[in-house]
Amino acid sequence: QDSNTVQLIGRTTLDQIVVFDGPVYLEGSIVRVRVGSAHAMTAFGVLEPSDNFRNLGEIGNISQGPARLEI
Repeated sequence: QDSNTVQLIGRTTLDQIVVFDGPVYLEGSIVRVRVGSAHAMTAFGVLEPSDNFRNLGEIGNISQGPARLEI
């Protein structure tokens, strides 16, 4: 984790909390995150590296691959 990477927290369109590491400039953006694990109230994932800012009309949820998050 470099100095430009921080822990970000977002919510899916179904209002589920997702925690992941990413660059600070993503704050306020909508991004795609692949969820790797989940607990009762929180999911943990990684930022999808490719086309994060394309196809934002495709809404996923944590049970269907990448989640669209508002940070």
